[in-house]
Amino acid sequence: MGGGGRMKFIRAELHNHSTESDGALSVETLAAYAAEKNFGVLALTDHNTTSGHAKAYDAIRRAGYALALLPGVEITTFFGHILALGLVQMPDITTLDPRAPEPFFAMLRTAGARAVGIACRFDMEMHDWNAVDYIEVFNTSVSESGMGAHPMAEAFIGNSRALALWERLVLKGQRIAAVTGKDLHSMPRDAEVFT
Repeated sequence: MGGGGRMKFIRAELHNHSTESDGALSVETLAAYAAEKNFGVLALTDHNTTSGHAKAYDAIRRAGYALALLPGVEITTFFGHILALGLVQMPDITTLDPRAPEPFFAMLRTAGARAVGIACRFDMEMHDWNAVDYIEVFNTSVSESGMGAHPMAEAFIGNSRALALWERLVLKGQRIAAVTGKDLHSMPRDAEVFT
């Protein structure tokens, strides 16, 4: 809260990719796009790598952008996707047990993750949802990919499943945030979609 009881809203995109993994934008181009669109915070969450963080910090500093970088990683597995915000080093994913992922999430926090979320499809057996801070209930990666109305588009990304999971948990009394975002992999089109 700011002075006078006013809340300050900051645009934060929490799920973005660069050419350091499967994105089409260089770290420099992604930072320039974020600055042009007045993001306050840009999370760099490449798949299974943190190699772009230093480049992103350098690009933001050199250009003088009024943009905060939130380092992170999207840990991509056959059983789902985990977003670890604040993580600056890729963890050993061989310790992840999809039948009991909570110890892995605890290890992410010990390694520096400030927030742990799940994104896209998630098929792990959770026993304690307190291990998760948020669920990405909607992202635009399918509409941006050109899959759009393709019959497999929703199954591929899992937006409706993620939203239904979040709703079930909240209605049971679980305190867990819901976030939306772009899941940028390339320069976005002007798609009329909610983020």
